[in-house]
Amino acid sequence: MATGMRTTLTDTTAQKRVVADIVTMLDPRDIPLISMVGLNNESKFRFVNTPGTKYEWIEDTLSPTADQLAEALDATETGVDVDNGAYFHVGDMIQIDSEYSWVSAISDDTLTVTRGAAGTTAATHADNTAVYIRYNARLEGADSDNGHTTEKSAPFNYAQILHDEILISGTAQVIQQYGISDEYNYQLMKKLGGAGGGKGKKGNAGELMLDLERVAFYGKRVLRTSSVASGCGGLDVFITTNTAALASAALTQKRLEDSIQTAWSYGGKPDCIVCNAWVKRKISSFYAGSIRTERRDDVGGMVIDTVSTEFGDLDILLDRHCPSGTAYILQKDKVGYITIRPFDHEELAKTGDWTKGQALGEYGFVVENEKAHAIISGISTSK
Repeated sequence: MATGMRTTLTDTTAQKRVVADIVTMLDPRDIPLISMVGLNNESKFRFVNTPGTKYEWIEDTLSPTADQLAEALDATETGVDVDNGAYFHVGDMIQIDSEYSWVSAISDDTLTVTRGAAGTTAATHADNTAVYIRYNARLEGADSDNGHTTEKSAPFNYAQILHDEILISGTAQVIQQYGISDEYNYQLMKKLGGAGGGKGKKGNAGELMLDLERVAFYGKRVLRTSSVASGCGGLDVFITTNTAALASAALTQKRLEDSIQTAWSYGGKPDCIVCNAWVKRKISSFYAGSIRTERRDDVGGMVIDTVSTEFGDLDILLDRHCPSGTAYILQKDKVGYITIRPFDHEELAKTGDWTKGQALGEYGFVVENEKAHAIISGISTSK
Protein backbone atom coordinates (compact mmCIF):
# COMPACT_ATOMS: atom_id res chain seq x y z
CA MET A 1 0.00 0.00 0.00
CA ALA A 2 1.35 3.44 -0.97
CA THR A 3 1.80 5.81 1.97
CA GLY A 4 3.04 9.32 2.54
CA MET A 5 2.73 12.48 0.47
CA ARG A 6 0.90 12.25 -2.84
CA THR A 7 2.54 14.16 -5.73
CA THR A 8 2.05 14.45 -9.48
CA LEU A 9 5.04 12.11 -9.86
CA THR A 10 3.31 9.19 -8.16
CA ASP A 11 0.21 7.22 -9.06
CA THR A 12 -0.27 8.89 -12.45
CA THR A 13 -2.83 6.39 -13.71
CA ALA A 14 -5.89 8.56 -13.08
CA GLN A 15 -4.42 11.87 -14.13
CA LYS A 16 -6.26 13.60 -16.96
CA ARG A 17 -4.31 14.75 -20.01
CA VAL A 18 -4.14 18.46 -20.72
CA VAL A 19 -4.83 18.73 -24.45
CA ALA A 20 -5.58 21.81 -26.56
CA ASP A 21 -9.04 21.52 -28.03
CA ILE A 22 -7.90 22.92 -31.35
CA VAL A 23 -5.78 21.73 -34.29
CA THR A 24 -3.14 24.19 -35.48
CA MET A 25 -1.38 24.06 -38.83
CA LEU A 26 1.83 25.81 -39.84
CA ASP A 27 1.86 24.81 -43.51
CA PRO A 28 1.58 27.88 -45.75
CA ARG A 29 -1.85 28.23 -47.30
CA ASP A 30 -1.57 31.48 -49.24
CA ILE A 31 -2.08 31.71 -53.03
CA PRO A 32 -0.82 35.18 -54.05
CA LEU A 33 -0.85 34.69 -57.82
CA ILE A 34 -4.37 33.28 -57.91
CA SER A 35 -5.50 36.08 -55.62
CA MET A 36 -3.96 38.65 -57.98
CA VAL A 37 -5.10 37.39 -61.39
CA GLY A 38 -8.23 35.44 -60.40
CA LEU A 39 -9.73 32.14 -61.54
CA ASN A 40 -12.66 33.06 -63.76
CA ASN A 41 -11.03 35.03 -66.57
CA GLU A 42 -13.04 33.67 -69.49
CA SER A 43 -14.63 37.06 -70.13
CA LYS A 44 -11.35 38.93 -69.73
CA PHE A 45 -9.81 36.89 -72.53
CA ARG A 46 -13.13 36.91 -74.43
CA PHE A 47 -13.32 33.16 -74.88
CA VAL A 48 -16.43 31.86 -76.63
CA ASN A 49 -17.90 28.36 -76.81
CA THR A 50 -16.64 27.61 -73.31
CA PRO A 51 -15.94 25.33 -71.56
CA GLY A 52 -13.54 23.11 -73.48
CA THR A 53 -10.50 20.94 -72.91
CA LYS A 54 -8.39 23.03 -75.31
CA TYR A 55 -8.59 26.81 -75.48
CA GLU A 56 -6.92 29.15 -77.96
CA TRP A 57 -6.40 32.89 -78.17
CA ILE A 58 -5.60 34.76 -81.38
CA GLU A 59 -2.58 37.06 -81.58
CA ASP A 60 -1.17 39.33 -84.28
CA THR A 61 1.82 41.65 -84.58
CA LEU A 62 2.72 44.78 -86.49
CA SER A 63 5.16 44.50 -89.38
CA PRO A 64 8.84 44.38 -88.38
CA THR A 65 10.73 47.66 -88.30
CA ALA A 66 14.26 46.22 -88.44
CA ASP A 67 16.30 43.62 -90.29
CA GLN A 68 20.02 43.22 -91.02
CA LEU A 69 22.42 43.30 -93.95
CA ALA A 70 23.17 40.02 -95.73
CA GLU A 71 26.40 41.47 -97.16
CA ALA A 72 29.02 44.11 -96.53
CA LEU A 73 28.40 47.44 -98.36
CA ASP A 74 30.82 49.85 -99.89
CA ALA A 75 29.95 53.55 -100.20
CA THR A 76 28.59 53.36 -103.76
CA GLU A 77 26.58 50.13 -103.97
CA THR A 78 22.87 50.70 -104.60
CA GLY A 79 21.68 47.07 -104.48
CA VAL A 80 21.43 46.24 -100.79
CA ASP A 81 21.00 42.59 -99.79
CA VAL A 82 19.07 42.01 -96.56
CA ASP A 83 17.93 38.89 -94.71
CA ASN A 84 14.20 39.48 -95.23
CA GLY A 85 13.24 41.59 -98.22
CA ALA A 86 9.54 40.99 -97.50
CA TYR A 87 9.79 43.32 -94.48
CA PHE A 88 10.37 46.33 -96.76
CA HIS A 89 8.10 48.51 -98.90
CA VAL A 90 8.91 50.85 -101.78
CA GLY A 91 9.30 54.32 -100.31
CA ASP A 92 10.84 53.14 -97.03
CA MET A 93 13.51 55.37 -95.54
CA ILE A 94 16.03 53.00 -93.99
CA GLN A 95 18.92 53.68 -91.65
CA ILE A 96 22.17 51.70 -91.58
CA ASP A 97 24.55 52.99 -88.92
CA SER A 98 24.16 56.78 -89.37
CA GLU A 99 23.39 56.67 -93.10
CA TYR A 100 19.85 56.99 -94.50
CA SER A 101 18.86 55.41 -97.83
CA TRP A 102 15.58 55.55 -99.76
CA VAL A 103 14.11 52.31 -101.20
CA SER A 104 12.98 52.68 -104.84
CA ALA A 105 12.48 49.01 -105.76
CA ILE A 106 12.54 45.53 -104.18
CA SER A 107 13.42 42.19 -105.79
CA ASP A 108 13.26 39.26 -103.35
CA ASP A 109 15.86 40.13 -100.68
CA THR A 110 17.60 42.90 -102.65
CA LEU A 111 16.64 46.54 -102.13
CA THR A 112 17.38 49.15 -104.77
CA VAL A 113 18.16 52.31 -102.85
CA THR A 114 19.31 55.90 -103.15
CA ARG A 115 22.34 56.12 -100.88
CA GLY A 116 23.12 59.05 -98.60
CA ALA A 117 19.49 60.22 -98.50
CA ALA A 118 18.01 62.90 -96.25
CA GLY A 119 21.28 64.83 -96.07
CA THR A 120 23.37 61.89 -94.76
CA THR A 121 26.64 60.62 -96.25
CA ALA A 122 27.08 57.25 -97.95
CA ALA A 123 29.55 55.05 -96.07
CA THR A 124 30.77 51.46 -95.80
CA HIS A 125 28.86 49.02 -93.61
CA ALA A 126 29.75 45.57 -92.27
CA ASP A 127 27.77 42.41 -92.94
CA ASN A 128 24.98 41.75 -90.38
CA THR A 129 24.66 45.44 -89.52
CA ALA A 130 21.14 46.37 -88.40
CA VAL A 131 18.85 47.93 -91.01
CA TYR A 132 16.09 50.06 -89.46
CA ILE A 133 12.90 51.05 -91.29
CA ARG A 134 12.39 54.58 -89.99
CA TYR A 135 9.33 55.63 -92.01
CA ASN A 136 7.76 55.46 -95.48
CA ALA A 137 7.99 58.41 -97.92
CA ARG A 138 6.23 57.96 -101.27
CA LEU A 139 6.66 59.85 -104.54
CA GLU A 140 3.69 61.93 -105.59
CA GLY A 141 1.50 60.08 -108.09
CA ALA A 142 3.30 56.76 -107.65
CA ASP A 143 1.52 53.48 -108.42
CA SER A 144 0.64 51.28 -105.45
CA ASP A 145 3.13 48.59 -104.32
CA ASN A 146 2.77 45.54 -102.14
CA GLY A 147 3.72 46.00 -98.51
CA HIS A 148 4.43 43.58 -95.70
CA THR A 149 1.61 41.73 -93.92
CA THR A 150 1.62 39.44 -90.92
CA GLU A 151 -0.03 36.12 -90.15
CA LYS A 152 -2.10 35.66 -87.04
CA SER A 153 -1.12 32.97 -84.56
CA ALA A 154 -3.21 30.96 -82.12
CA PRO A 155 -1.35 30.05 -78.92
CA PHE A 156 -3.20 27.45 -76.88
CA ASN A 157 -3.28 25.54 -73.65
CA TYR A 158 -5.08 22.54 -72.23
CA ALA A 159 -7.42 22.06 -69.30
CA GLN A 160 -6.08 20.23 -66.26
CA ILE A 161 -8.10 18.17 -63.76
CA LEU A 162 -7.08 18.36 -60.10
CA HIS A 163 -8.52 15.73 -57.75
CA ASP A 164 -8.27 14.22 -54.28
CA GLU A 165 -10.28 11.70 -52.28
CA ILE A 166 -11.68 11.71 -48.77
CA LEU A 167 -12.14 8.28 -47.21
CA ILE A 168 -13.10 7.98 -43.53
CA SER A 169 -14.01 4.76 -41.71
CA GLY A 170 -17.29 4.63 -39.82
CA THR A 171 -15.47 4.37 -36.51
CA ALA A 172 -13.12 7.28 -37.24
CA GLN A 173 -16.11 9.43 -38.05
CA VAL A 174 -17.78 8.96 -34.65
CA ILE A 175 -14.78 8.87 -32.29
CA GLN A 176 -14.48 12.10 -30.29
CA GLN A 177 -11.33 14.07 -31.02
CA TYR A 178 -9.74 17.19 -29.68
CA GLY A 179 -10.12 20.10 -32.05
CA ILE A 180 -12.17 18.18 -34.63
CA SER A 181 -15.93 17.87 -34.46
CA ASP A 182 -16.35 16.14 -37.84
CA GLU A 183 -13.44 14.17 -39.29
CA TYR A 184 -14.87 13.99 -42.81
CA ASN A 185 -15.49 17.73 -42.98
CA TYR A 186 -12.05 18.41 -41.51
CA GLN A 187 -10.32 16.36 -44.25
CA LEU A 188 -12.55 17.90 -46.93
CA MET A 189 -11.63 21.43 -45.88
CA LYS A 190 -7.95 20.51 -46.02
CA LYS A 191 -8.51 19.72 -49.69
CA LEU A 192 -10.79 22.65 -50.56
CA GLY A 193 -9.78 25.29 -48.01
CA GLY A 194 -11.49 26.94 -45.06
CA ALA A 195 -11.53 26.29 -41.34
CA GLY A 196 -12.55 22.64 -41.36
CA GLY A 197 -12.95 22.48 -37.60
CA GLY A 198 -9.35 23.51 -36.97
CA LYS A 199 -7.65 26.84 -36.41
CA GLY A 200 -7.37 27.81 -40.08
CA LYS A 201 -9.24 30.97 -40.98
CA LYS A 202 -12.06 30.80 -43.47
CA GLY A 203 -10.72 31.41 -46.95
CA ASN A 204 -7.34 29.76 -46.44
CA ALA A 205 -6.37 27.81 -49.53
CA GLY A 206 -6.74 24.05 -49.55
CA GLU A 207 -4.29 21.55 -50.98
CA LEU A 208 -5.94 21.53 -54.41
CA MET A 209 -5.83 25.32 -54.72
CA LEU A 210 -2.15 25.24 -53.75
CA ASP A 211 -1.61 22.70 -56.54
CA LEU A 212 -3.30 25.08 -58.97
CA GLU A 213 -1.09 27.99 -57.81
CA ARG A 214 2.01 25.91 -58.57
CA VAL A 215 0.76 25.09 -62.08
CA ALA A 216 1.67 28.66 -63.09
CA PHE A 217 5.32 28.06 -62.16
CA TYR A 218 5.84 24.40 -62.97
CA GLY A 219 3.04 23.37 -65.35
CA LYS A 220 3.86 21.53 -68.59
CA ARG A 221 1.48 21.50 -71.55
CA VAL A 222 0.41 17.93 -72.29
CA LEU A 223 -2.29 16.76 -74.72
CA ARG A 224 -5.01 14.65 -73.14
CA THR A 225 -5.50 11.09 -74.41
CA SER A 226 -7.34 8.07 -73.07
CA SER A 227 -4.21 7.04 -71.17
CA VAL A 228 -2.42 10.38 -70.56
CA ALA A 229 -3.63 13.05 -68.19
CA SER A 230 -3.67 16.50 -69.78
CA GLY A 231 -1.32 19.11 -68.42
CA CYS A 232 -1.74 22.86 -68.29
CA GLY A 233 1.34 24.79 -69.39
CA GLY A 234 2.62 27.49 -67.03
CA LEU A 235 4.55 30.72 -67.46
CA ASP A 236 7.76 29.04 -68.68
CA VAL A 237 5.90 27.30 -71.52
CA PHE A 238 4.78 30.60 -73.07
CA ILE A 239 7.37 33.24 -72.13
CA THR A 240 10.27 32.32 -74.40
CA THR A 241 11.49 35.55 -76.02
CA ASN A 242 12.44 37.79 -73.10
CA THR A 243 14.43 35.37 -70.98
CA ALA A 244 17.70 35.85 -69.13
CA ALA A 245 19.58 32.99 -67.44
CA LEU A 246 22.06 34.26 -64.85
CA ALA A 247 23.81 30.92 -64.18
CA SER A 248 23.89 31.52 -60.39
CA ALA A 249 25.11 35.12 -60.73
CA ALA A 250 23.69 37.78 -58.42
CA LEU A 251 20.67 39.72 -59.60
CA THR A 252 21.43 43.40 -60.19
CA GLN A 253 19.18 46.42 -60.54
CA LYS A 254 20.43 46.88 -64.11
CA ARG A 255 19.58 43.30 -65.07
CA LEU A 256 16.11 43.65 -63.58
CA GLU A 257 15.40 46.93 -65.34
CA ASP A 258 16.91 45.66 -68.61
CA SER A 259 14.33 42.85 -68.63
CA ILE A 260 11.53 45.29 -67.85
CA GLN A 261 12.72 47.51 -70.68
CA THR A 262 12.86 44.59 -73.11
CA ALA A 263 9.22 43.70 -72.44
CA TRP A 264 8.29 47.38 -72.75
CA SER A 265 10.17 47.71 -76.06
CA TYR A 266 7.94 45.03 -77.59
CA GLY A 267 4.87 47.03 -76.61
CA GLY A 268 4.22 45.47 -73.22
CA LYS A 269 3.24 47.33 -70.08
CA PRO A 270 4.73 45.17 -67.33
CA ASP A 271 3.24 46.01 -63.95
CA CYS A 272 4.19 43.14 -61.65
CA ILE A 273 7.25 41.19 -60.50
CA VAL A 274 6.50 37.74 -59.03
CA CYS A 275 9.30 36.24 -56.95
CA ASN A 276 10.23 34.25 -53.88
CA ALA A 277 11.76 35.54 -50.63
CA TRP A 278 15.42 35.95 -51.62
CA VAL A 279 14.70 37.80 -54.85
CA LYS A 280 12.23 40.05 -53.01
CA ARG A 281 14.98 40.96 -50.53
CA LYS A 282 17.42 41.67 -53.37
CA ILE A 283 14.96 43.97 -55.12
CA SER A 284 14.27 45.79 -51.84
CA SER A 285 18.01 46.36 -51.43
CA PHE A 286 18.23 48.02 -54.86
CA TYR A 287 15.73 50.71 -53.93
CA ALA A 288 16.44 51.10 -50.21
CA GLY A 289 18.24 54.38 -50.77
CA SER A 290 15.27 55.94 -52.51
CA ILE A 291 12.50 54.64 -50.30
CA ARG A 292 9.57 56.93 -49.56
CA THR A 293 8.52 56.75 -45.94
CA GLU A 294 7.16 58.55 -42.93
CA ARG A 295 9.38 58.80 -39.89
CA ARG A 296 8.61 56.62 -36.89
CA ASP A 297 10.92 56.29 -33.93
CA ASP A 298 9.65 52.85 -32.94
CA VAL A 299 10.01 50.98 -36.26
CA GLY A 300 13.16 49.74 -37.98
CA GLY A 301 13.67 48.33 -41.46
CA MET A 302 11.79 48.88 -44.69
CA VAL A 303 9.46 47.01 -47.04
CA ILE A 304 9.26 47.80 -50.75
CA ASP A 305 6.13 46.46 -52.44
CA THR A 306 6.24 48.66 -55.57
CA VAL A 307 9.16 49.92 -57.63
CA SER A 308 9.00 52.94 -59.93
CA THR A 309 10.90 52.72 -63.21
CA GLU A 310 11.01 54.71 -66.43
CA PHE A 311 8.65 52.07 -67.82
CA GLY A 312 6.01 52.33 -65.12
CA ASP A 313 5.35 51.17 -61.56
CA LEU A 314 5.63 47.45 -60.88
CA ASP A 315 4.13 45.75 -57.84
CA ILE A 316 6.27 43.06 -56.21
CA LEU A 317 4.29 39.92 -55.46
CA LEU A 318 5.97 37.71 -52.87
CA ASP A 319 4.98 34.12 -53.65
CA ARG A 320 6.48 31.24 -51.69
CA HIS A 321 5.53 28.83 -54.51
CA CYS A 322 7.66 30.67 -57.09
CA PRO A 323 11.04 29.00 -57.83
CA SER A 324 13.57 30.58 -55.48
CA GLY A 325 16.01 31.69 -58.20
CA THR A 326 13.48 33.09 -60.67
CA ALA A 327 11.73 36.42 -61.16
CA TYR A 328 8.71 36.74 -63.47
CA ILE A 329 8.01 40.19 -64.92
CA LEU A 330 4.36 40.18 -65.97
CA GLN A 331 1.62 42.35 -67.41
CA LYS A 332 -1.25 41.31 -65.16
CA ASP A 333 -4.12 41.85 -67.59
CA LYS A 334 -2.54 39.35 -70.00
CA VAL A 335 -2.21 36.50 -67.45
CA GLY A 336 -4.92 34.51 -65.71
CA TYR A 337 -6.59 31.23 -64.88
CA ILE A 338 -9.81 30.11 -66.52
CA THR A 339 -12.36 27.80 -64.96
CA ILE A 340 -13.69 24.75 -66.77
CA ARG A 341 -15.21 23.20 -63.62
CA PRO A 342 -14.84 24.98 -60.26
CA PHE A 343 -13.56 23.05 -57.28
CA ASP A 344 -16.43 21.13 -55.73
CA HIS A 345 -17.16 18.08 -53.62
CA GLU A 346 -19.44 15.09 -54.06
CA GLU A 347 -19.99 12.01 -51.95
CA LEU A 348 -19.40 8.69 -53.71
CA ALA A 349 -21.40 5.49 -53.45
CA LYS A 350 -21.14 3.73 -50.10
CA THR A 351 -20.15 0.06 -50.43
CA GLY A 352 -18.45 -0.53 -47.08
CA ASP A 353 -17.99 0.71 -43.53
CA TRP A 354 -16.73 4.11 -44.57
CA THR A 355 -17.75 7.45 -46.02
CA LYS A 356 -16.14 8.31 -49.33
CA GLY A 357 -16.09 11.46 -51.41
CA GLN A 358 -14.00 13.35 -53.92
CA ALA A 359 -12.92 16.95 -54.35
CA LEU A 360 -12.32 17.93 -57.97
CA GLY A 361 -11.88 20.90 -60.26
CA GLU A 362 -10.70 21.63 -63.81
CA TYR A 363 -8.84 24.77 -64.81
CA GLY A 364 -6.67 26.32 -67.50
CA PHE A 365 -3.97 29.00 -67.61
CA VAL A 366 -3.48 31.76 -70.18
CA VAL A 367 -0.46 33.93 -71.03
CA GLU A 368 -1.30 36.36 -73.84
CA ASN A 369 1.33 38.15 -75.96
CA GLU A 370 4.36 36.46 -74.44
CA LYS A 371 6.70 39.29 -75.48
CA ALA A 372 4.91 41.57 -73.01
CA HIS A 373 6.48 39.54 -70.19
CA ALA A 374 9.99 38.46 -69.14
CA ILE A 375 11.71 35.84 -67.02
CA ILE A 376 15.01 36.09 -65.17
CA SER A 377 16.16 32.64 -64.03
CA GLY A 378 19.24 31.14 -62.40
CA ILE A 379 19.49 33.94 -59.85
CA SER A 380 21.94 33.28 -57.03
CA THR A 381 20.16 32.79 -53.70
CA SER A 382 23.25 33.55 -51.63
CA LYS A 383 24.77 36.73 -53.06
